[in-house]
Amino acid sequence: MTRKKLMAAATLALLWGSTVQAAVFSDLPDSSRYAASIEYLVASGIISGYPDNTFRPDQNVNRVEFLKIALGASGIEADESDPTGFPDVDETAWYAKYVREAKKEGWIEGYPDGTFKPEQFVNKAEALKIISGIQEWNLSEEVIKVPFQDTPRAAWYTRSVEYAKNKNFLEETGDNFYPEATYSRAKISELLFRTYITEKSGEDVYSTDLINLYPPSAPVSSTAESTDGPVMPAEQEQDFSAEEFKMYTKNFFEDVELKEDFPNTFYLNEVYFFDGIVDDASDEKAFVFIAPPNVSSPDDYTTFIAPIEHDTFLIPVVFREPGNYRLGLILGESGESKVVDISVLPAIPEPETDLQITETPLSP
Repeated sequence: MTRKKLMAAATLALLWGSTVQAAVFSDLPDSSRYAASIEYLVASGIISGYPDNTFRPDQNVNRVEFLKIALGASGIEADESDPTGFPDVDETAWYAKYVREAKKEGWIEGYPDGTFKPEQFVNKAEALKIISGIQEWNLSEEVIKVPFQDTPRAAWYTRSVEYAKNKNFLEETGDNFYPEATYSRAKISELLFRTYITEKSGEDVYSTDLINLYPPSAPVSSTAESTDGPVMPAEQEQDFSAEEFKMYTKNFFEDVELKEDFPNTFYLNEVYFFDGIVDDASDEKAFVFIAPPNVSSPDDYTTFIAPIEHDTFLIPVVFREPGNYRLGLILGESGESKVVDISVLPAIPEPETDLQITETPLSP
């Protein structure tokens, strides 16, 4: 039986919790565009939430955690014993066998300096490249037309992106893919839901109709073992009192409608995209600012600017320093904004599963 057929046999279990939670999570509103796919996977016993009845959809996944998910979820036993050769991989750590298996199969290669960077976020390019190998996607020999403007024809990940786009596995419908952006729990759920239900149905291309034609299967039990311990960012301690987690509505900022509600909690080196539509098409730019507490001068703010095109914008915001801040969004080059109090955490507090985060790489 091929690895792809193993996945189709309902072994696609994302290792995000030991117990299947209810299909309703306190931080996953019904209006979320990920609610249907997450609830489908939960009902099938494929993913689960946290004991506090949250799903933490915006929480990101690091490289070794993603390897464990991708390998274990597809029914692939990681039994390779030869050392990885990566100087930053602890061969006795819980995640080493997943790195060894993935390297043996050629799904990972590491970085030019010889390291693997196990603690870093998995980004979109990496995730698709790894999934394409595990699920044995039949990639084209040569990319004739690039799938997105920012996926060069010769890039190591473009054939995987092209395949996923042609199969309608991707959410992206615009001109750009943003290969360096990270995958959150929600986005990974959406991607794997689409590949899972398409394989389950026997269809060639994903369609939203499949969710009704092929209802969730009965939950399957997972025999995958839990990790011996999480991968923590090195030498990062939280020395401030973080804001209590909450979600803000997509209509919070004036004259702007974001595509989804947004959280007040982020993580060190996370890249979060503020994706929205403007009411007034006269402005050419929009920007998000981050202001430290007790700082009033805009000269001390950190700003992230993006053009407004066809009444829409997409602003990537990178959170580089832990702490509490104020965050606002302004149309044009200056003005006033409603602000939210946010926290940037150095690590996920008191992790209850095997997921941790650090920063964003771009390497196969």
